[in-house]
Amino acid sequence: MTESSPSFIRNRGQISYTFQDVGAYGEFLNTNRLNAWRRALELTGAKREGKSVDLGCSYGSWADNWQALGLSDVTGLDVNADVIEQARNRLGKAEHGGSGRIAALPSPPDNVACNGMIVHVLDEDEELRIFTDVRGGLKPNGWFFVSVLNSDFYLSPSGFQPHTGPNSCTRTLDFHESLLAKAGFEIAHTVGTFINPWFCEGMRKSADKRLQEDGRFFVAMTVLADALRDADQVKPFSEVLLACRAR
Repeated sequence: MTESSPSFIRNRGQISYTFQDVGAYGEFLNTNRLNAWRRALELTGAKREGKSVDLGCSYGSWADNWQALGLSDVTGLDVNADVIEQARNRLGKAEHGGSGRIAALPSPPDNVACNGMIVHVLDEDEELRIFTDVRGGLKPNGWFFVSVLNSDFYLSPSGFQPHTGPNSCTRTLDFHESLLAKAGFEIAHTVGTFINPWFCEGMRKSADKRLQEDGRFFVAMTVLADALRDADQVKPFSEVLLACRAR
């Protein structure tokens, strides 16, 4: 392994933490993601009883969420071999591998879900390869659901600007949308998840760790997220869920 290796190789085994590891903020993050995924599934009419792939499944931490969403046949995929046994225990099915493994599954999936993974893909050509792999392995008329960070409303060390760190990055929404188009996808629906309450200069102070320990703050932010998700105007969502179909 060298510094020129793809980021998923360089960071393998280092980025398998999940929302379950970060207390009150993790609960807030998971609630808002779950609400967004529920909305996206309703908007698309995706085949919930069909075969789905959880790409970047980590330890299978979303097993309960997939069940709550009505996805009954889920196979996890992750490049970190150390998480597969636990993922298999939680999901029922899990395999070691990345996006290229989708095409080798016994049958094409109806849905591919990529939740909280693209933030760790640091290279543009690598992200395009992942999207292209998904496009090639997905069942015709299947759905690709992928969550991406929106740097315009995500506070990073660079402020509200694109930023690349050791094992994670933020990009503009246009950046991800252009790569999906290159891979042959059309974005049918865009749903905000609002995982980051400190979404503008005026909210910077809400990033204080002490405030994050106060569950009341996150209850209020969840109500705000639901209201903004229903609004028609531009929405300050730090994470966006894109529901895509092959063109």
